[in-house]
Amino acid sequence: MIWQGLVLVLFPGPADAALSLLAKAETFRTRKGAFAADFAFRAADKGKPLLGKIRLGDGYRAYMRIQDPALNYELFSTREGAMEIDHDARMYDEDHGPGRRPSRLSEYSSIAFPGFYFGRSLRSQLPKETVWNTDGRAVVGGVSGDVVHGKFKGTDSELDLKITVGPRGELLNVRRYSQTPMARSTYIWTFTNYRDLPESPKWFSAPLPQGYSPFELPDTGDPIQVGDSLRVPGSKATLLLVGDGTPASLAAQKWFDRFSAKETKRVLSATAASDRALISKIRPPAFPFFVRVSAAGKVTNLWMGFDASRGKEIAAALK
Repeated sequence: MIWQGLVLVLFPGPADAALSLLAKAETFRTRKGAFAADFAFRAADKGKPLLGKIRLGDGYRAYMRIQDPALNYELFSTREGAMEIDHDARMYDEDHGPGRRPSRLSEYSSIAFPGFYFGRSLRSQLPKETVWNTDGRAVVGGVSGDVVHGKFKGTDSELDLKITVGPRGELLNVRRYSQTPMARSTYIWTFTNYRDLPESPKWFSAPLPQGYSPFELPDTGDPIQVGDSLRVPGSKATLLLVGDGTPASLAAQKWFDRFSAKETKRVLSATAASDRALISKIRPPAFPFFVRVSAAGKVTNLWMGFDASRGKEIAAALK
């Protein structure tokens, strides 16, 4: 069979266009030189965002600052190591290994950490089976960009990533939804006011803060055990939930708020100064952590972690 005068034209599909936009964003992230941007981070179930600034140089030198009533935090990072500074606690944490790690000083800065800028590429942060497509255009902070949508659905987990890529490849908005058997979470980053920085080492150098204490993991001893005494304000039996603001703790708290119990219910937060004295007596090995205390002040039940089966287990034990 002879084909004459036939021209086969292949048009790129949505997946090809999406991957091309991701490559454009990666080129912008790893380009020579330095840039800065303002950002706002928000968990979908919380109204007020954390506000901060980032700098990125040559794709590996990084800086993040969150200066907000809830947190006053800086991260300096290079290939040689990282320096984190919590100005509220007047504490620093120095790491001489590879940099760009989430915070040990604050759960909030760890959650807000934009790892897609300070680490692996966007595409590599989702499983290779992720389906990528384009999803129209959006305007963020007065700048118009193309929306890339990545979706992955496994047997017991789901990931959904929506990214708005600006005309130069800059990220304008990143929305990340994840669902596992333990928890669901939606986090949103918005980036505005991009500007190029003149070449200077000062953008990423971290002077040792004078008068600040080095971070050390607390020696908390063994966790509280069934049969131990624990004095909780009030004279009734109490069910405590100790959380730390992470997705698993937030999922546990949603269940806890709906759960009808004979006991007095109380939520303790590892990030709340007013709860630290009681939490130091509980010494939870991980979060979330449930403790039932009798009216006589004795620990009768302990549960660690949370998913649907854990909720049923707690409900059955407290009937």
